[in-house]
Amino acid sequence: MVDLGKQLREAIQRSGLNRKQVADRAGVAYCAIHGFMSGERGLTLDSASKVAELLGLELRPAKRRKARANHGWS
Repeated sequence: MVDLGKQLREAIQRSGLNRKQVADRAGVAYCAIHGFMSGERGLTLDSASKVAELLGLELRPAKRRKARANHGWS
């Protein structure tokens, strides 16, 4: 499974922007970016979308896996 949070953190680090710049430019509260980058909290989908847009990334749904016929349920 893809860890979206990890990918977003790495993209922020590669951007060359500091946390305050990311927050200001994306229109997200600094405390949300700081907490996210520190691993203390996650980002809402809305905030993650704004940060992704700032960084030129695209959030999209993962392809769904086909359900197995036998789930082992009785």
